Amino acid sequence: MKLIFLGSRGAQSVATLKTLLEHDLLPEAVLIEEEGGGPSVSQLALPVIGSSNAPGLPEISAAYGVPASTVSRESLPRVLEALRPDRVLVSCYPYRVPESLLCSVPSGWFNIHPSLLPDYRGPSPVFWQLRDGRDRIGVTLHRMSSELDLGPILAQRTFDLPNGSSMLSLSGQAGHVGALLYLDLDSDVATDTSPVQAQDPAKGSCQSFPRPEDFRIEPEWPALRVFNFIRGVRELGPPFFETESGRRCLIADALSWHDGPGPYPMNETRENTRLLRCYNAAVILHIEGYQ
Repeated sequence: MKLIFLGSRGAQSVATLKTLLEHDLLPEAVLIEEEGGGPSVSQLALPVIGSSNAPGLPEISAAYGVPASTVSRESLPRVLEALRPDRVLVSCYPYRVPESLLCSVPSGWFNIHPSLLPDYRGPSPVFWQLRDGRDRIGVTLHRMSSELDLGPILAQRTFDLPNGSSMLSLSGQAGHVGALLYLDLDSDVATDTSPVQAQDPAKGSCQSFPRPEDFRIEPEWPALRVFNFIRGVRELGPPFFETESGRRCLIADALSWHDGPGPYPMNETRENTRLLRCYNAAVILHIEGYQ
């Protein structure tokens, strides 16, 4: 059974591939989304000069002797025609795959989505779970269809959201859990005997990319929810709350949260440190500025 892995350079894709390889499941090839589009295909090989100490898909693939290439949406059909995979496993590929391409792979396409489908369909499910104050993050393995995130569900699992987790770490954990789901079902998937749960498009929820106003901290949120939201999404853009005068206070980081009425262990000599009192506790913030 010839497996092709398709992903991006993000933490979820890296964690999925690493978990597969560590469990001795080596894809025939790794295909990486190429930023900027175009019809090109680029074979990747060592040495690779990177900006981070953490290995990405090219480095991990090379370490296990798996060929890796960058592909664009335009070049993907040509690459798959040349490789002729029996199935494709996708983790954090940002584009819709056309029906003609889905049908060209005999055993189908399988996708790892970081939510409990049908809830949180769309491109930023981890953000919206953080915004809704979830204390667990969902992961779904499903067969892909021409309708985005609506293919039949094969398996699902959740994992704890540790307080203060970043979206980077949560995306990586989702990729790891998704790979384990695929490994657990691999023999059934290969013979097409695994149970599936059809999705109803009218159920669940779907969100787009977050807008600037979606980073607003609501006044009714408890302190721990505020803390986890700030720490989770600050890599995407500054969270903010609105002051009584109507200005936006932009937040660079949440330093700590504390239960009870106080006083709180706050370093008042640190520049741009502020105390945000919530109805049940408080969060100590590092302020970026005001708008």
